Amino acid sequence: MRDDPAAQDMLIREAALAWCAALRSRWGDAVPAAELRDFPFAGGRVFLKGQQGIFKPKELQDGPLSIRTSLESPYHDRPGESGEAIRYDFSPHRHENEGLKRLRDSATPLIYLVQVKGSPSPEYLILSPVFIAGWDEAQRVFQVEYQPATQELIKEGPPVEKRYGIQLLKSRLHQAYFRKRVLAAYRSRCAVCDLRARPLLDGAHIIPDSLPGGDPVVQNGISFCALHHRAFDCDILLVNEEYRIEIDREALIDRGLAAQQSLLDQHGRQLILPSQEQDRPDPERLRRKLAG
Repeated sequence: MRDDPAAQDMLIREAALAWCAALRSRWGDAVPAAELRDFPFAGGRVFLKGQQGIFKPKELQDGPLSIRTSLESPYHDRPGESGEAIRYDFSPHRHENEGLKRLRDSATPLIYLVQVKGSPSPEYLILSPVFIAGWDEAQRVFQVEYQPATQELIKEGPPVEKRYGIQLLKSRLHQAYFRKRVLAAYRSRCAVCDLRARPLLDGAHIIPDSLPGGDPVVQNGISFCALHHRAFDCDILLVNEEYRIEIDREALIDRGLAAQQSLLDQHGRQLILPSQEQDRPDPERLRRKLAG
């Protein structure tokens, strides 16, 4: 296999993609940076990311393995206005750019890492596999898609319809922006039980983003742990316009004593609110949620 550099490179990329898939399964869209340092391959470890935004480990013969950005980046790495790709801005005159361009022609998969929380304890959103669809030298922008421009996805999976793929990428990016703002307002704790384990927290929409009024603003969000987020989405846990928690007792029938007790204990309690009044849930949206 060492006599076939291209085949060796693909094995390394497949191992990296499998590692990232396992991390997403375990951590969701808030993967600790320490988990992304490197991954196992052929009895050793290969670096997944480096100091630069475009990274190629020494074990690869050609082309970067990952591209990295941050929600706080001065660049504009976000969904493009065309709706067909997400942008990845690049600095001019860097040899890494040429490596990315070569990957476009070979439809080689990449890993896109978005830092969603800074120090201490940084966290990343993983988008993978992604592919370079093209670039604009004048604007210094790469176009990144979920489906390769020239051939089917890597052999493990079937082709993914292009529009669905980019909508999935855009949705996860938008949710990452929303979650970051909501968790910051609530100081990274569940508004119901005060759980402060950030990887277990979500930014929950009061009005779904698919409906009018479901804007990705902090006033349309509440920080919940996974249990209380699911109960909120299922209308088992509700919040009235005075920020009191209401539990639908009938909806808890046949759901087990432990689930009943853990939720009923919250009935009538005051929601834990952001310190800044302008970040608190919009009472009108809460009324709409209660009215169904």
